[in-house]
Amino acid sequence: GALLLTKQLARISQTTSSSISTIVIFRTYSSTPIEFLRAAVERGALLLTKLTMTADAKAEAKDALKRLLIEHNGDGKHEQEVEKALDTLIELATNERGDGDWEPAQDMALNVGRWRSVTDHPFPGKLPDHGDGKTRWTLGRMSFGMFAPTKAVCVIEDIINVVEPVGEKEEGVEKNAESWKCTYTNDVSIVIETPAIKIPTKLVNNGVCYPQSSVRMGVEFSSGTLQPAFDMSKPENESLAEAWKELFDGAIAKEAEQKSYLAAIGGWAMGKMLYMMMGLEPPVDTSEFTQTYQIRRPYVGWVDTLYIDHNLRVTRGNKGTLVVVERME
Repeated sequence: GALLLTKQLARISQTTSSSISTIVIFRTYSSTPIEFLRAAVERGALLLTKLTMTADAKAEAKDALKRLLIEHNGDGKHEQEVEKALDTLIELATNERGDGDWEPAQDMALNVGRWRSVTDHPFPGKLPDHGDGKTRWTLGRMSFGMFAPTKAVCVIEDIINVVEPVGEKEEGVEKNAESWKCTYTNDVSIVIETPAIKIPTKLVNNGVCYPQSSVRMGVEFSSGTLQPAFDMSKPENESLAEAWKELFDGAIAKEAEQKSYLAAIGGWAMGKMLYMMMGLEPPVDTSEFTQTYQIRRPYVGWVDTLYIDHNLRVTRGNKGTLVVVERME
């Protein structure tokens, strides 16, 4: 019985830090079975106490970080408060792991899932606060001038990051046989505010991610689509559908007509340069009233994993943006 208990404790220790959970398997032949059992039980009790204390402290640190972000409407740029809470969480996780290698970017199973953003959208050019706790941008600013009408006012309701294994024959994706590759889709729920009605909208940015080092993942975005977040064919959505068509019918062409000659020349030159650099194909007006861009030679960005477990992920991107997301059920 003592030997069985010791083996069970050893199995627990394999998933925890060696610095706090090393199991000493006593093999002294002079020890009696009672002494052997007592030693195993005492060691197990110490291990479980330390594991419980560490888990409680980590849970408190995670809650503190999320609480600060909620208080600041998801703004991760309150450096002193947010960074202090993040440092505490990272320190606790590091102490728990001990001196062992940590390779979160290499663990596909840990990264796969649907992750809801806790931090606010990192796009620049926020509009003045209305005092309702919601952040607003113009469509042009939040899409870097990609979609039109650029002056439409948008409220971001939700951002879901979808990380799923890439299929063997997935269109436009080459699967790396030497490592894993997953989708890195940002599904952004938006409300476009017009004087007459609020229009539910979805912006889907499609990309892939893959490990570049122990903590760094490369990220490439290859396309994006702006579309209605409702079924335009249903009778109950008739007013929304009419508002959508009025807003997006020929929107790109109308924007082009309103540009001055110099602005049009500048836009044309920029488009040519981006096509040569990245293979960017900008959106065009369609009969479905949706807008889609394509990037044939995507720019490779990256994100460093600062903390990750089965329900929380914290990363910092190549532009310094802190992103905190929670795993969805």
